[in-house]
Amino acid sequence: MSPPAIPRGPAVVFTDLDGSLLDHHGYSHAGAAPTLARIREKGTPLILVTSKTRSEVEEIRRELGNADPFIVENGGAAYFPRSGPYRCLAAGEETGAYRRIAFGRSYGEIRAFLCSLGRQENRAATIRGFGDMDVEEIMALTGLDAARAGMAQRREFSEPFLIAGESDAAAAACLRKLAAAARRRGFTITRGGRFHHLLGAGQNKGRAVAAAARIMQGLAGGEITTVGVGDSENDLTMLAVVDIPVLIPRPCRGFPAGAPAGTIRATRPGSEGWNEAIGKVLDGLTGAGG
Repeated sequence: MSPPAIPRGPAVVFTDLDGSLLDHHGYSHAGAAPTLARIREKGTPLILVTSKTRSEVEEIRRELGNADPFIVENGGAAYFPRSGPYRCLAAGEETGAYRRIAFGRSYGEIRAFLCSLGRQENRAATIRGFGDMDVEEIMALTGLDAARAGMAQRREFSEPFLIAGESDAAAAACLRKLAAAARRRGFTITRGGRFHHLLGAGQNKGRAVAAAARIMQGLAGGEITTVGVGDSENDLTMLAVVDIPVLIPRPCRGFPAGAPAGTIRATRPGSEGWNEAIGKVLDGLTGAGG
């Protein structure tokens, strides 16, 4: 792995979940326990950046003992707690225990577009989003239990979907037509670890992370060093806007193409790779005085 960039200030870690902090199979973060403990002890902000919903992230934050901001549904919105060091934040709108800064189009708009296209394009391939599936089907596709599969359906800003085709060529052709139609209507498609995701144009992890980093810098009262961790194509926009980008290999597909120059690459997948890579990044920042 390459050494981290020279730090500008205290570290803030932005991390993907599935396939990065969480193992691709089983969703365990046990392999990252040593570095997670180190982050908690040092008080380093750990901001979860994921395609998951707010309900899913809230459950994971409880497991991790995490009280920092988080970003949901591929950059659909950033949630800042209305407590602790974030209690005086005025940005965004008040919603429950958070202030929410939204970047994406509503789930209702996204579903309406996908359903209208599905009615027009049902030939050699079919498009199935989470809104078309019951809990049992989502459980089978993701390995989630019933409670978490239900949380995954509570979407606000994006729709994960699969394309089932009579052949790979038919599915690929359907995806191309969907992408073209999406662009015309102000939507976009990104690829995650398991699904394609339909979202509003301009919505991505990078845009949300850049906005959150500006807020964190303001709260810190000075420069910060941003670290970004991901494993899939939908993480590349996040890696492009941080000081220290980190990629975790996927068990079967390796690293996605298109990572920024200087990206640090872990040698193992999932939480163990995350532990290794972020541990070495923190070593480098500590050694450099960060």
